[in-house]
Amino acid sequence: MFVALFGGRSGVRRLGGDLVHLDMNQSGFVQRGPTMLGTFDTYYVAPDCTGTPLFPVNFGSTDEYAEYVFNSGIFGSVAYYVPGPAVTLSTASRLVPTFTPSDCSSFYGTMIPGGCCQPFPYTVPMGLAPFATFDLSTLGLVPPFHIEGP
Repeated sequence: MFVALFGGRSGVRRLGGDLVHLDMNQSGFVQRGPTMLGTFDTYYVAPDCTGTPLFPVNFGSTDEYAEYVFNSGIFGSVAYYVPGPAVTLSTASRLVPTFTPSDCSSFYGTMIPGGCCQPFPYTVPMGLAPFATFDLSTLGLVPPFHIEGP
């Protein structure tokens, strides 16, 4: 069950135990693709973009019932979001999926599967956590999406 709908372009759904904001329209879930500027960069403690991919813990928003709602991005049928809790870490590298090989070289990075691994020695610790994922295809929702009232 969707618990909120904002202007017909997004909604909030409980995925597992978390309330998650999902971009959608009448045609279905809105994908974030590799050409969108909003595609996720991921951060790593290792200098070569290996290990657990981390993302800054988003602070989402609070719905009218004071329950926490996490922001997400959808790739394929999977919603990615970061519920935390944040761990304070220093990073050594960042994977940028939108960089071209030329961009990557300009920023002292190396192209690897998934994008450009660039040095990112961020010594001021920041709050990071692994992504949580949810396969939206398991919900059995079929476009066109619409609202049914009481």
